[in-house]
Amino acid sequence: MHDPIAEIPYVAEADDTQYRVIHLPNQVWKCSPIAALENLFDNAHHHYVHTLLGDRGSPEPLKPEVIQETDDGIYFKSDMRNHTTSLQRNVWGIEDDEIILDREFIWHMPFFARITLRLPNGLRNVTLILFSPISKSETLWTNIVFRNDSANPSATAEDIIKLGLAIGAEDQAILETLHLNVPLEPKMQQHMATDKPGIIMRRKFSDLLRLHEEVENSPNA
Repeated sequence: MHDPIAEIPYVAEADDTQYRVIHLPNQVWKCSPIAALENLFDNAHHHYVHTLLGDRGSPEPLKPEVIQETDDGIYFKSDMRNHTTSLQRNVWGIEDDEIILDREFIWHMPFFARITLRLPNGLRNVTLILFSPISKSETLWTNIVFRNDSANPSATAEDIIKLGLAIGAEDQAILETLHLNVPLEPKMQQHMATDKPGIIMRRKFSDLLRLHEEVENSPNA
């Protein structure tokens, strides 16, 4: 095997005793890891793909506060108008039927994403998601949650896992209908404003391939 091209991202919460960690069961999805990442960073998809996130009654997404390229990925600050469910209210310790979710996304190339939710009650819910390609048609979905309520857990691990799996299943159902080969050239597909993080991802993947003298497989292959 070759040497890794990057270090494993540091997760400060793993060394912080305020946080407990909840591991969701790994799953194999039949989708492109690039498509899965783009979906995660598309702040419009919640209102159409999910029943447990977003607000289908008012599906226009809030404008992102920050879309910033980093050396190894993207920093994305994008809040979301959210109509809560009973499971959300239980897991996040909130009472309101509607809430603006304070959200921060970080992408580390190639397939590591970090999502931080900051709730009004002081809860910090940090989710690490990895989309690891394990074959030409399969991606391993890994989901790990850190919460700063280790001293006084505000929700059971079972409910946290239940919410994460339910949200993941809705993403999986859509992603497995898409073509497995995502073209890195943006002009080969039509796009909308909320696709901007995904377009940046494709360019950075293209740059990475060129740096290592690799060639993209044809999307029609």
